Amino acid sequence: MRKLQKIAMVVMLVSLVSCVTTKHTKLTEYPEIYNEKPKTILFIPPVNHTTAANAKDLLRATIAPVLAEKGYYVLPIEPIFDFFKLNGAYSIAETTDKLPLKQFSEMFGADAVLKITIEDWDKNYYVVSGNVEVELLYELISTKSENTIWKRKKKVIVDTSSTSGGGGLAGLAANLVNTAVATASTKYVAVAKEVHIQALADLPKGYHSPLFMKDQAEPVWLDTP
Repeated sequence: MRKLQKIAMVVMLVSLVSCVTTKHTKLTEYPEIYNEKPKTILFIPPVNHTTAANAKDLLRATIAPVLAEKGYYVLPIEPIFDFFKLNGAYSIAETTDKLPLKQFSEMFGADAVLKITIEDWDKNYYVVSGNVEVELLYELISTKSENTIWKRKKKVIVDTSSTSGGGGLAGLAANLVNTAVATASTKYVAVAKEVHIQALADLPKGYHSPLFMKDQAEPVWLDTP
């Protein structure tokens, strides 16, 4: 019996050590991005699954600086979006099952395409609290191999609770109004940028970064499906 107990304890210790030492790194999770080394990214109009009509514009206005800080060259967004609009392809990611990746490479010189799907973009307010919820799915797709070489789903909740207002029914009414105003006036541009920053945190550094190909051992927190 004692021998069986000792064996069980050894197995448990080995399992615990394995759990502690198992490490997810940028290299183990995103090997293809290191193999292909994309330099130029084409950002296409996002897929919008919400009723927030201005969500696409907010994401467009905030994505380029964040990608540039990671060391990637982002193709000029405004003229490319104008091109899509003039050619009736502004909703290309929403209406096409298979993106014309080869054409994106030939026409724009893109090494990869960044596709964003807007899963949630809502504001909620209650009697004494409120928040803004944004959930986005990011997919970086190679125009060379046509594989998804990096993927991340991120949800951010911004608290817009009101701390003003007195007591009693009048105070509750004031809090309700103030919370609604605070939520409605939340700067979605700042929210969108914050989601980008958090979601792109584990994206391997690009060619123009001094850490290019030097961040392979950095840990990755796996919180995507």
